[in-house]
Amino acid sequence: MSDKPTESDPSQANARQRHYVRRRGRMTQGQARALEECKHRALLLGEAAPEVVLAQPPHWSEVFATHLANNPAPTAGAQHLRIGVEIGFGMGQALIQWGQQQADMALVGIEVYQPGIGSLLLQAQQEDLLDRLFVLEGDARTTLDLAFAPGSLSEVRIFFPDPWHKARHNKRRLVQREFLELVVNRLAPGGVLRMATDWEDYASWMLAQAEATPGLHNVAGPGEFAPRFAERNVTRFEARGHRLGHGVWDLHYTTSAA
Repeated sequence: MSDKPTESDPSQANARQRHYVRRRGRMTQGQARALEECKHRALLLGEAAPEVVLAQPPHWSEVFATHLANNPAPTAGAQHLRIGVEIGFGMGQALIQWGQQQADMALVGIEVYQPGIGSLLLQAQQEDLLDRLFVLEGDARTTLDLAFAPGSLSEVRIFFPDPWHKARHNKRRLVQREFLELVVNRLAPGGVLRMATDWEDYASWMLAQAEATPGLHNVAGPGEFAPRFAERNVTRFEARGHRLGHGVWDLHYTTSAA
């Protein structure tokens, strides 16, 4: 399995469009310190365009060399890197929990909110997870497109993306068929896609987009939402939804096995 992405399919041109609002925010001293001390575990854009920063994308076997050395594959002489990606990890609690639950996986978080990146790195320091965690700052579409080779990911998680609930803003929503086609391309055969939202309209939208995406198999059954993912902690977004009387809708898909 190659670590390097190959040239993108022209049909993925939409993956290069920016559909997010960058929020710098105010960092705590601990977050700022972690961002400085752990910057070797993050690829930050600064003022550069993603295409410039990721012109030479990370070589994931090298990034996670320590993790691979500590987790040799069962087959003698073979190494297999299982990579999970969380898109829009917020303050990082769910990604840290994922790392605690699945010690065999290397995890990459994609986020544009720098205090969130600092928070994640601070928690990773405290939980001794830095060796198998890496952060990419940038738009999800562009970053996923440029940083990962086809078939290189074991799982992708998208929890509580911005719903862009006004109809005129629906085109800004992350979960669109074109983006899901990119996700399918980057997932290995039998790979997993998990999503969740606390906006009913967006839940229906996400379900419709996923059901229309070739290569995705709905584990709960065609047209059905999944039971709540028990291994997902209750984030502040989910808690907010409960306080507002919102439901929470989970989606669970796999890609076709080879």
